[in-house]
Amino acid sequence: MLKDTRNVLREQRGFTLVELMVVLIVIAVLAAVAVPLYTGYVNQARANEAVQGIGAIAQAAESRRAAIGTYPGTLTVANYITVAGTANFAYAYDGSGANPTVTATGQNDLAGTDTIVCTLRAGQKPLWSGTGTFAEFVGP
Repeated sequence: MLKDTRNVLREQRGFTLVELMVVLIVIAVLAAVAVPLYTGYVNQARANEAVQGIGAIAQAAESRRAAIGTYPGTLTVANYITVAGTANFAYAYDGSGANPTVTATGQNDLAGTDTIVCTLRAGQKPLWSGTGTFAEFVGP
């Protein structure tokens, strides 16, 4: 009798296929909700990184305009700031027009159409725009 009970217990160990499928479905639903939220947080953090980098360059250009009266053609020539990129963005300053632009272009996995542009306007708030992933994070 004791041997029969042991054999029955050995046969009943483990999970059924239905129980495993239920667990997999629950995990899939949680992942379907969590992954887009996480991606949104990562993109927002990257957009903030670009805006901070652009802000430093724009502030240097505005300082030059306040001191001299005009925006510099290039920031490195004016010795106001060295335009350096990061792992995620390359920064560029174009002071050739009346309203200079500062652009952060995505690098590595952000390469392609991911850009954030700040157009400086003397005496007015700058205009912000974004393309690709960052279009929703910057704007008027």
